[in-house]
Amino acid sequence: METVATRDIRIHLKELIKSSDEKQNVIAAKIGISEGYLSKFLSGKEINFWMVREIIRYVDPENETALMEQHCLTGVKKKNYASALEYCYTKQLYSVIEALISAQIERDGKYDLWSNIYRFILNSRFSFGNIEYTEGLKKFSPSCDEMRTLLSILEMYGYFYNGRYEITLYHIRSIRSLIKNLSDPFLKIAFTARIEEVLVNIYLKQNNDVNKAREAAFSLLEKDLSINLNMTALYILALSYMNESYCHSYRYYLRCLNLLANFPDRSEEMVQNKEEIAILQYY
Repeated sequence: METVATRDIRIHLKELIKSSDEKQNVIAAKIGISEGYLSKFLSGKEINFWMVREIIRYVDPENETALMEQHCLTGVKKKNYASALEYCYTKQLYSVIEALISAQIERDGKYDLWSNIYRFILNSRFSFGNIEYTEGLKKFSPSCDEMRTLLSILEMYGYFYNGRYEITLYHIRSIRSLIKNLSDPFLKIAFTARIEEVLVNIYLKQNNDVNKAREAAFSLLEKDLSINLNMTALYILALSYMNESYCHSYRYYLRCLNLLANFPDRSEEMVQNKEEIAILQYY
């Protein structure tokens, strides 16, 4: 039986557009691209990764992850390779990253530097900040602004997970400057979300700066990049209101629990949230 994940995404999107009340030029204008780019993509040609994401998010947002996964697996050219890897990491599509790297090696006969970096990220994601991680970062020499920015973000993780919060904040200021110079809209959003994920924790748990923590959390929610990032934002918001507003705090905890229900392997977080709700209700 054919599903959204197995259908040709261009045929799928064409049918949805055809059945809607909006014409292609209207949809393109609302997305922020030209009708030519939309037609180009629907006819089978490759366009910028961020454009494909915006098309899917507008036409069929409920199936974004499945459709973008299929788009990545059907092949992306070199200009979209970094964006595809970052998207899959954001969505925790680790097997797709492995498939993309394998396809790149098969195509080029050797590791691309982007492939090396994301393989390193996959292997290190449970050990950010240890000695091997810090030493491993030193072997990479960035070849473009996007790569320089990502490597700076990975260095930031090392400071953060080692509890060096002041230098983390200092490092983030330089990363923001790097992000401003990037031309790829998706990488700008994704890299900003990476630093906001760290900032919400530092602001609330280390600096006790509730307003800045909420600002970063709301920014994460607005980006809506992944369920995992949304849960982080909601949890921080719930904590930030615990001593200020029962209704606000309780509402954010419930939203967080609703998302956690989709992850049976994260039962410990579910229990922790429920315990904190019990403390909230008690006091």
